[in-house]
Amino acid sequence: MHIDKIKINNFKNYNSAEISFSSKINFLYGKNGAGKTNLLDAIYYLSYGKSMINSFDLENINHNKSFFMISGSYSNNKNYKCTFETSSTKKIFENENKYDNIKQHIGKIPLVFINPYDINLIRNYSSNRRRFFDQIFSQTDNNYLENLISYNRLLKQRNVYLKSLNSLDNIDKNHIKSYDENLITLNRYIEKILLIQDLDNMYKLLLIMGIGVFSENMNKEYIEIMKELAIEQKLFLIIATSDYIYGTNYQF
Repeated sequence: MHIDKIKINNFKNYNSAEISFSSKINFLYGKNGAGKTNLLDAIYYLSYGKSMINSFDLENINHNKSFFMISGSYSNNKNYKCTFETSSTKKIFENENKYDNIKQHIGKIPLVFINPYDINLIRNYSSNRRRFFDQIFSQTDNNYLENLISYNRLLKQRNVYLKSLNSLDNIDKNHIKSYDENLITLNRYIEKILLIQDLDNMYKLLLIMGIGVFSENMNKEYIEIMKELAIEQKLFLIIATSDYIYGTNYQF
């Protein structure tokens, strides 16, 4: 899927613009400050419902304006629109139908934004890399996104509770245990899969999405995790060589 056309109103340095794209490679050029990066950020906004650069939507509104609007037409014959007004909330539409929740939109327009600072994914902390892959996985698997949101919410609630205590003597162990058990459940397979050594990231991504690949020469740790997921009926499909059985009902 690719974007065919984008319309921008009052987004950053754009007052009003309508740009059409080729279905192949598109090359943007212009002077510094012309709006090349802002155009890419507008395309990013259509996919994620937020800016890649600015944390607050108020910072994305053109100077002295009260709103911005971005709409895009895509090769799947669907139109998406994002609007934000200073006196209202953010709204995202698919073919003029407003989403009840923004997370319903994630994954509709898969996109990866690469910039020169991504070298820090290698140089900096693992949290940056985790955030980058979380963003990619969330676009391909709604269950991953739901689990990620639940995990972050539980983690925040647990930390708020711990910070509210005057001393360690006041900790309610059963209260903490209830948080930890849920966090372990949500995090268990995601973390195990990502930590598998000597395995192509493609297979990790497929397994997180619920698709296993089974062959005699596959990584043993990967096979064991795939077995656990199959037993718990968390796989949609097992792709195997001709010597093995296809399907999630395979008996390991």
